[in-house]
Amino acid sequence: MGDKVRVKPCVTTPTYKWGSVTHRSIGTVTSIVSNGRDVTVDFPQQAHWTGVVDEMELVPSTHYGVK
Repeated sequence: MGDKVRVKPCVTTPTYKWGSVTHRSIGTVTSIVSNGRDVTVDFPQQAHWTGVVDEMELVPSTHYGVK
């Protein structure tokens, strides 16, 4: 848990809809649902957003000062 994710650019409409989330939103995975297919993500725009694992991508962490 704690991975930063966003909706993949190729996903036009997520399975469970956008809500307040957009392609630019970056959130933190808070749980993986027991079915292994769905995740709960806390976005700044919307907490407890539900998405499908296959529709999400990891956001690389940024290390300031590393070149």
